[in-house]
Amino acid sequence: MIFAAVATAGSVVAAGPLSKPSAGTELVMCGDHKVLIVNADKALASGRHTDGVVWEYDVWNAASATGMTQTKLDHISDCKITAEGNLLLTSSYGWCMIVERATKKILFYTPSTPNAHSAAVLPGGLIAVASSTGEVSNGYSSIHLFKPGLPGAKVASYPLDSAHGAYWDAAEERLFTIGGRTLQAYRYDKNAPSLTLDYEVTTALSGTHDLTPVGEGKLCISGKESYIYDIDQKSFRAQPLFHDHTAVKSVNINPATGEMWYTDAIDGDGTETWSTRTVRWASDRLGTALRTFKVTDQDIYKVRPIYKK
Repeated sequence: MIFAAVATAGSVVAAGPLSKPSAGTELVMCGDHKVLIVNADKALASGRHTDGVVWEYDVWNAASATGMTQTKLDHISDCKITAEGNLLLTSSYGWCMIVERATKKILFYTPSTPNAHSAAVLPGGLIAVASSTGEVSNGYSSIHLFKPGLPGAKVASYPLDSAHGAYWDAAEERLFTIGGRTLQAYRYDKNAPSLTLDYEVTTALSGTHDLTPVGEGKLCISGKESYIYDIDQKSFRAQPLFHDHTAVKSVNINPATGEMWYTDAIDGDGTETWSTRTVRWASDRLGTALRTFKVTDQDIYKVRPIYKK
């Protein structure tokens, strides 16, 4: 499928198909009230996530530290690894937190992010949270900035319809955000602190849902299908593996190999319309050597790989 204004030539990396995932890869997975880190090789070998679990955190345990009820500490919508190796979590139940991997201590939290779907840590430690409620008024569907703390104090909000993605690109020195059919690039002044909109473009399709890096100068945008955004050219290139897929929840591309880890709710094997119980690996953008494993006891929304250095 070729979108209007979408470049179809070229590739993300010049790499042949892999026979198996990069050695030593760990996967961060989330969806209900638990965050798991799984050894990818072990999970794929058996076909079950339980054989590869190396770390687990039940967010219900954060009730006393955050003052939130267990009922609210659920529906985790993203689970990223920070530069320090800690877990940056958001929830569609309206919160964001950072959990230290080594101790499971809560380093930051805020209960003030309605329908949060992703976050990014900015230089100086501020946290940008993509918070989507379907309305832009009253600061709800916005990118919110928070100071670190327990709880963190809100600094500012920037409206974005159906805000779902946030990624700080150190090389570009920009915060990229997505929502609806909009991609924004912000400049960040850590002394103010504040964001200034640098530019805004219309994405290839509506329903943007996930935003991840693909090496220098490229981003992966997913939701209704998935495509690569070239930052310099401001162009979009479709990923053929996801043609006609309407519920792609997370896509992660290794720029060194071209391999992908992703979650897709289109198969309906989760207990919710947004969830899945299958984690997928593909050796390249065409889906060669596709492999999967099952998550047996919880719904999964997103997966994030940690590649061995």
